[in-house]
Amino acid sequence: MEKFSDFCDYYFDADPEKLNRFGFNLENNVWVRENRSIHKIEIMNK
Repeated sequence: MEKFSDFCDYYFDADPEKLNRFGFNLENNVWVRENRSIHKIEIMNK
């Protein structure tokens, strides 16, 4: 897997609408691309 640690933001409780518009689900992780940056969103298990 590629490394985005230099320009990654970490989010919790991702918004489903954002996932549908900007990202995709990958093994419980969601990568959202916005403004040339890639954000890693982890959905917490409740």
